[in-house]
Amino acid sequence: MPTTDSESLAKRSREVCARPLNRIERVQDLLQNRVFMSIRLWCALALLLLAQAVSAEDIPDSVLKAGDASITIQYSTKVSDEFRKLVEGWVRDAADAVITVYRKYPVERVTIEVRVGTGGRVGGGMTFDGRLIKVRVGSETTREAFRSDWVMTHEMFHLGFPDTDRTANWIGEGLSTYMEPLARARAGQLSAEEVWGSMIDGFPKGLPAAGDQGLDNTPTWGRTYWGGALFWLLADVEIRRQTNGRKSLDDALRAIEAEGGIGSSHWPETKIFRRADAAIGKPILEKLDERLGAHPEKTDLAALWQQLGVSQKERAVLFNDSAPWAGIRRALTHGQRVILQHGDTIVPPPWHSSFSRSSSVSFRPTFASVERSTRAAVRSRSKSGPRLRTRW
Repeated sequence: MPTTDSESLAKRSREVCARPLNRIERVQDLLQNRVFMSIRLWCALALLLLAQAVSAEDIPDSVLKAGDASITIQYSTKVSDEFRKLVEGWVRDAADAVITVYRKYPVERVTIEVRVGTGGRVGGGMTFDGRLIKVRVGSETTREAFRSDWVMTHEMFHLGFPDTDRTANWIGEGLSTYMEPLARARAGQLSAEEVWGSMIDGFPKGLPAAGDQGLDNTPTWGRTYWGGALFWLLADVEIRRQTNGRKSLDDALRAIEAEGGIGSSHWPETKIFRRADAAIGKPILEKLDERLGAHPEKTDLAALWQQLGVSQKERAVLFNDSAPWAGIRRALTHGQRVILQHGDTIVPPPWHSSFSRSSSVSFRPTFASVERSTRAAVRSRSKSGPRLRTRW
């Protein structure tokens, strides 16, 4: 049977392919493959960048106003209008809470990158240089899950506080951990019972264990977050106690922020505590840092809760309004100052070396009116939850 042209061509091709390439042919083939692969790689990269650019253009940002400050929310993927409103409400609530402390939003502008993933909860967050917050959020997160979340408020407190050395990381993390529930309570987002319940459960995790070398030299999770938070609670109570309720930690934080101590700045811990004490008029934080920063001093939490008039029974939080520091306890969650009446006696703190357990003196706190910023959020509770009444 005669061979067709196609069969001859196929036979010829097999012979050529089977023949070993000489040196020149191998080099030419290698160069051609490299050039071809490079072209393919660059084309793929260009298409990827183009796709990302087009995708970013198709996803509109959310821009919120908190007084004079601007908050831009960016999404990693397209989201529904309903989900967008939930995220905006969540960010507003967090900003609301922070404003109750600083009386304004602590920075002029911030970008919040929301990495949308699967699931129905808020994941971890991180703040960068006082200008950017990145947070992971599940696309199925509900309104109730957003309202119970603490991450955004925690990260926003980092915006208004200076960065520190790595050994002093407990200062910033502890502050955000401490202030977050108090600020949310002042904004009407948490009850006092929820605040103190979380503290009673959390603070034991921040106590020093065997081998501890103080907050500065024990960078464990518990000591960094809860140990740092306990430091700020002790400082706040002591400030209010020594100034008869005329000053609080809020005054110290506003003074630090006013001097440029925000998330985009870096301050050594000595500068932070020195500026805070200057605002208070007493060397309270510096002395407390000398005790807890380099030494594993263990706070008597049971005595502290007794003085503040808070206890827990079968998961229920109970308050004793006749306790010596009950007024301070109320002021912490209400944002009010406690002014002691003339002649009242102040009990030494239970962590102080001169504290006597037999002391039975107490004071009668009265609440002075508090100057509230027009930017502060005033909320009312209803069956549908908190309703924002301030301008955004």
